[in-house]
Amino acid sequence: MPQVHLPESGRWASDLRLYRRVIEIRDAVLVLRDYVDPGTIEAARAHAGSEALATACWLPLAEAAKERGEPPRAAPPPGADCSGEEWADEVGFALTLAEHRDSALVRSFQPASGSIPDGQR
Repeated sequence: MPQVHLPESGRWASDLRLYRRVIEIRDAVLVLRDYVDPGTIEAARAHAGSEALATACWLPLAEAAKERGEPPRAAPPPGADCSGEEWADEVGFALTLAEHRDSALVRSFQPASGSIPDGQR
């Protein structure tokens, strides 16, 4: 909202910026989840071992599908809610995504066959 202004300096300024950034990341993950099929998400979970790492694996595929103009799926794929119950869990999730965005784990992920069009991997 235009009426809401973050403080320019001080402790609260950095706390509020972090809060807003983590919420924006979570919102983006929720939106982009609609651009991958359940088979890809399940394959990522099996490959990665944790929900945050699995998300790091399928997120680039979802971003690419959205950039190609593919429509979102009618219903979001079912799955675990990885939001966590504590603020530290949310920050940890966001940090894991950032730390592993271009990791060997993410680069080695192969989505379920038939889950994305040929030539788009």
